[in-house]
Amino acid sequence: MKKALVAVALLAALGGCATSTHIAVSEKEVEPRTYSPEPTTVERSVGMLRRLVVLPIVLQTSPEDPKLCVDPCDWPGLQRGLANSVVLYLARERGYEVSSVDPAVESRVTIGLERATLANAARKLADFARSRSAGAPPAEIAGLVNSIGVHVDADGVVVLHGSVTVATWLDWAVTYGSFAMAAPIFLRATASLEADIFEVAHGHLVWAGTYFKVLGMGMAPAPDQIIADLFDQIEPALPAVFTRPPAVSGP
Repeated sequence: MKKALVAVALLAALGGCATSTHIAVSEKEVEPRTYSPEPTTVERSVGMLRRLVVLPIVLQTSPEDPKLCVDPCDWPGLQRGLANSVVLYLARERGYEVSSVDPAVESRVTIGLERATLANAARKLADFARSRSAGAPPAEIAGLVNSIGVHVDADGVVVLHGSVTVATWLDWAVTYGSFAMAAPIFLRATASLEADIFEVAHGHLVWAGTYFKVLGMGMAPAPDQIIADLFDQIEPALPAVFTRPPAVSGP
């Protein structure tokens, strides 16, 4: 009994681990495509991409079977909450004009692409972003970003991806039987997400933020809290007063 109480105390401490967030990519030279910026002393980088479109979230969850979770797991609800919170947070808290093509968002826009095609596009952009490749993106990536952005008339494309792993009943059983296994097992219960923003004009990855939290024996925080932490360090959008219609090229 004493060993079990010590284990519970340790797991509670693990569940209270601090959240870690930081900016992994932040390019200074960013070009909008839906407007021309007015001369101003207001400095913006990713904030120049006033109009954003959010792709379907790429989220891995474990365990896949919710019945194995110690606490109730609502994976569809988590994904739906994250998808809607991205739109609301960037619009209300940071002043961006945001639309979403994620099927989990009720007010999503349609651009004539199948759900599977959009999901595949999100995975490709997430894989590229994780590689942290320097320089100009491959033609396939740049073309993909441009095609989506032009369809929605956006300046930037947002991709949210990551994983959430929570404790299972088997984890609890192993921990109770062997106290020495408590920390390794419950340290793998984590929420790890990344948000990437691509510039439509050239297809470049111009901003990436990361979020990480050890959950221990607890569940992932509420979706709106995860999104608030993830995007906490993103700069506000350039105010509309400093914009004008885009310059028209050609005769």
